[in-house]
Amino acid sequence: MSHLFRQPIPVFCIALALRAVVVFVFLRDMPFVSDAMNYAEMAIGFLTDFPGEIAFFWPPGTALILLPWHLLFGESPVVAQCVVLALSSLAAALTVMVGRAVLGRESDLTWVGIAACFYPASLLMAGQTYSQHFIAVPILLIALVLVRYLDAPKATTALLLGVLLGVAVLVRPSALSVAAALVPFLIVWQMTQNNGTMPGAVRDVLLLLVPVALLAAPVLVHNQKHDAGFSLSTNNEWNLFVGNNRYTPDYKTSHFGQRAPEDLPPEIRKYLRAQAGSLDREDRKRLKSTTIEFIRQNPGRTAVRTWNRVKAFWGADYIMSRQIQNHYELGSRGVLILLAFEAGGYLLIACLALVGFFHARRDVTRAGLYALPLLALAYQAPYSIAFSAGTYHYPVFFLLFPFAAVGFGEALRRRMLIPLAGRRLLVCLVLLALFAALQIEYVYHTIKAT
Repeated sequence: MSHLFRQPIPVFCIALALRAVVVFVFLRDMPFVSDAMNYAEMAIGFLTDFPGEIAFFWPPGTALILLPWHLLFGESPVVAQCVVLALSSLAAALTVMVGRAVLGRESDLTWVGIAACFYPASLLMAGQTYSQHFIAVPILLIALVLVRYLDAPKATTALLLGVLLGVAVLVRPSALSVAAALVPFLIVWQMTQNNGTMPGAVRDVLLLLVPVALLAAPVLVHNQKHDAGFSLSTNNEWNLFVGNNRYTPDYKTSHFGQRAPEDLPPEIRKYLRAQAGSLDREDRKRLKSTTIEFIRQNPGRTAVRTWNRVKAFWGADYIMSRQIQNHYELGSRGVLILLAFEAGGYLLIACLALVGFFHARRDVTRAGLYALPLLALAYQAPYSIAFSAGTYHYPVFFLLFPFAAVGFGEALRRRMLIPLAGRRLLVCLVLLALFAALQIEYVYHTIKAT
């Protein structure tokens, strides 16, 4: 039975069956909520008005992926849910493929497959058109192609990386930071592999960047044409404005961005001068200048906020537990069970990954050891500038599953809860304690902000 979780096709089928039961049985009357509703409506809007007469507030990639399926099968939300189910299950299968590419033990690969199929946040969110699903697939494909490139650099592989990055950027512009990180990384990698020379590095960097530019260009031109500047979505600017001003809380910097203007205090509404986050050219110019001025005049406070955003990015998942609680009007006992499932699954895998890092040099290939953490950290970088929350780690958290599998596999093989000794055990315990403190802080500020 365990061999089923080592193969991508059986994992896809198991993951699909599990998610279909959650979406169409347990959460069968759950509507699209929050940002998922906005992306779903954007895709339906494209059916009659594409690309539209206003700048893209939301990045268009998610709606563009949904669009052909709506053209074929109609406007029913079930169509969008089926697309998400397929993408969520594909992410599970690709996670196994990443694990196979970087792990040395088949037994560890089993745990990757099991975790990918049963990951609570993925199960609960599988019926929602959040863009996290739509970027998780290209991120995992980027990881696969990058590992292959590092093992054997080729021009065609670099070009494929660029195409995948271009798709990811249209879904979530934060993927631009991945492209930026890969440029020096590929150059340094080629130089270390070729005795200080880089015969193909410049060529491969160009092959990486050109597809990203070509895919992003139509969106940039459209937004510029509609007074939003050369941006991929005006929402990204909005996040920067609400996350960096004199009213912004230093920890939950997303607080204002996650509320409708009418729910904000009058002085903040006056400052933002916004209706549902829509800004004209003068508003954008004014807010941009005041944001830059605030950051320049408050470097210490900005540094604190940046560090807090980094920590919040790795906070436990709870978004779907809250949304399900609100929709079904669950009591405290019901939501605690959901939170134990959703947040507990994340915390378990994250702690196992931390332990697994101490064994990674032996059990993970050199390419995987560098590529997977690089992609995760590079993707996280933009969220430290505007605002972040635990749900944003979803697309890159799958990249840590191989490390978690190593940690769990070592614990089983050695029959130890934490399979380390001496100084390494002490360091690991300190890191686990710091991670626990990070989660407690995240919970405290989340409760405080509600």
